[in-house]
Amino acid sequence: MFTGGAFLLPLPCARAAVRYSSGTSVSLAHDHDRRIWRCSFSALPLRRAAPPPANPTMAGIEAELWNIFTFYSLHGNPLDPERMSGQLMLRLAKDCDVLEPHLYDNPLSAADVNLIFAAEAQRSRKAADAAHELESASTAHGSSANLKLTYYEFLNVLLRISQRLYGHKLSQEDAMQKLLMENVLPRASRRNPASVSRILRSAAFRNLYDYYKGALKEIFMYYASAQHTVEFSTFNSNSSKGKAAPGKPTKRQASRLSMVRAPGDAPGDNSMTNAMSYAAFIRMANDLGLSNLNMLTTLELGDVFISSICDGSGDPEYDCAGAGMKVKTNSAGAGMKVKTNSAGAGMKV
Repeated sequence: MFTGGAFLLPLPCARAAVRYSSGTSVSLAHDHDRRIWRCSFSALPLRRAAPPPANPTMAGIEAELWNIFTFYSLHGNPLDPERMSGQLMLRLAKDCDVLEPHLYDNPLSAADVNLIFAAEAQRSRKAADAAHELESASTAHGSSANLKLTYYEFLNVLLRISQRLYGHKLSQEDAMQKLLMENVLPRASRRNPASVSRILRSAAFRNLYDYYKGALKEIFMYYASAQHTVEFSTFNSNSSKGKAAPGKPTKRQASRLSMVRAPGDAPGDNSMTNAMSYAAFIRMANDLGLSNLNMLTTLELGDVFISSICDGSGDPEYDCAGAGMKVKTNSAGAGMKVKTNSAGAGMKV
């Protein structure tokens, strides 16, 4: 039974606690490079400037920001839900009234938001290219239209926007809080995944799962194997410069959404066959006909995948590298329990 998990993101981080208004403790991620926005989150309590998040199963500021980010990233490219494009960042800014000139002493234009977005994306790409040599210099500094942001880079952009709008009167921490509480949280569109925990805990579902458990595991293992993940990431010979055939992710997308070795596994271990990546999940959905006959769109499949990889309390976690979810069969054999780690990616049984 699926009871939790995590959409695994590409930056390692520690944890720090902050309170949303009075009462609810929210755990917020801090990575090792000590970026400024994380300091602003942990320095001061967030004051209530808007109603608390309406979704009781994804309560907390971090979960709300994650649902906001994934809403826009999925609508930008459902094959690459880990990253947000500049066009969708601009749409978010418009939705949050960031571009309304009469509301601010130092208003921002669409060009300003695009420049902030491009600066953060270029900085991150240069760092990644220098560390991993993923691309040549000419490709790394190409068109800004191809730049995208991860969740943590998206938060950095919000920090820079808050400094431009409110930083002349407020501290860095207060400016970020004001942007979140008065612009982003009350106005941004977001995913609102429905809770299915009651159904998954029901006796009828447990009986159904027990009956089909063996067959489901065989299907899972087939698509989770490294061999079939490689096949899914194969491109036409005409797909030079990272362009994929219609319906397939680009090489960069496949690389970001591919599976990685779980911590503690030796390079020769067969851990790859126990993990399902997002790309493999999409292929499975296509093979099963879920994306045909007007059943589910790719965007809806992406939403299903992301909604299935939260932890046991319903909150997402951001403490890993890669993208995917891991599942571990519990001792009773009545279902599957999702479990995360600090380096793994994919769904693990």
